[in-house]
Amino acid sequence: MNSRDPRSTTAINNLPNEVLLRIISETIAYALEPHEWLPCTPHHYQTRAVIKGVCRKWHHLMDSSPELWTSFTIGDPWGDQTKANIIMPSRGLLEIWQARSRDWPINIHLYSGPFAVQPDDSILMMTTLLPSTHRWSRLDLAFDERTAEAFLDLDHLGFGLKDIRASSFCCAKMNDQLLRAFGQCPNLERLVWIFAVGLPMTDQPTFHNALHLFPWERLCHISLEVSWTSTEFCSFFRSSTSAQSIQLNMQQHPADSSGIDLHPIITLPKLRYLGIESASSIYYYVGCLNLPGIQYLAIIPKMAPLQDSSGWGAPPAAVANPLFQDFLERTMPSAQAMIIHGYPFSNLNAIRLFSNECLLRIPVLEIEVGESTAVAVIEYFELSGLLTGHHIEHQGPFMGWCYDSLRCCAVRDIFSSFYFNYHVWIH
Repeated sequence: MNSRDPRSTTAINNLPNEVLLRIISETIAYALEPHEWLPCTPHHYQTRAVIKGVCRKWHHLMDSSPELWTSFTIGDPWGDQTKANIIMPSRGLLEIWQARSRDWPINIHLYSGPFAVQPDDSILMMTTLLPSTHRWSRLDLAFDERTAEAFLDLDHLGFGLKDIRASSFCCAKMNDQLLRAFGQCPNLERLVWIFAVGLPMTDQPTFHNALHLFPWERLCHISLEVSWTSTEFCSFFRSSTSAQSIQLNMQQHPADSSGIDLHPIITLPKLRYLGIESASSIYYYVGCLNLPGIQYLAIIPKMAPLQDSSGWGAPPAAVANPLFQDFLERTMPSAQAMIIHGYPFSNLNAIRLFSNECLLRIPVLEIEVGESTAVAVIEYFELSGLLTGHHIEHQGPFMGWCYDSLRCCAVRDIFSSFYFNYHVWIH
């Protein structure tokens, strides 16, 4: 396509500009692995330069199409990747691209490739694009102390940000300040934050001094990696009244009491997707939740507990709790998919669960009950004949079924940050 022979572009140049623009847009984008924590489809700088050199029409079309200049990637490969000149574009180039984007929303991405992004790269990107903060729509950023300080110096009230995806390697105090700054962005709808706990681990739960200062009620989509007691957990959910999707990678903070605190029921009618990857504590934490519109629910044990590097010790074993079983019964009428791992079901409680007519109407189900309990449940229903016309799949500790492959795939997409494979024993 970059041939000097004019015949090489004649046919494609006969296409309408809007069609040609769509082709170019798809060409200059490269898709990284979709992932809730770090999804990214940025425009490759080098490819844009190559396409501009194909012919005069393409050069003009590129320069006059602001939608092709709205993606800015921190740490994007620049130059020959086999050599040591992989650096950020210059401030001058960033300013040119900023001007070409005109009034379009700007997305700032974090390159998650094979080399480390330096703090200076992030600071250069933020300061260069400072005149356009009202157009910032999405920000992916890794915060160390220097990058965090640079971000805190900006005027967040003027931000147009709707979507922030952060990973932080800061102390807990700095993370509290970042949370307050994020909360000042008036249009924010989505917050994804990896390792919001802070370094090193502290004696206080995550956002202990700032949780109540953040406007959680404005957010529709929230994903956090935190360490909380039941108090912070309930405070967060009580404030997240507009949330449609919540994902938590959560560790029980050791400051939590060993007993079960009774909290008033918290009703969240707008919540459709809830995924929690946590230690044993979560099975009584969620007992205070009432989710009348929930569609997709996944609660699983943590695969890589935060306490591995904290010196907190192993989490306590999960303990059966009637509040959790009541919670499951409240979610059944609206649920379209339910994945529950790690809860210690007794034979009686598992039989009661699978006898619930609302559970039998859920299209996608996987519940880990334990091997002996699974056998006992199957034997009970085979002898009683109570499940005529309904077949329960089981293998090892798992029981469930899948009557809707599209919803099954949707669960995997929605909870893509969870490091587990469900239903592999069914499909």
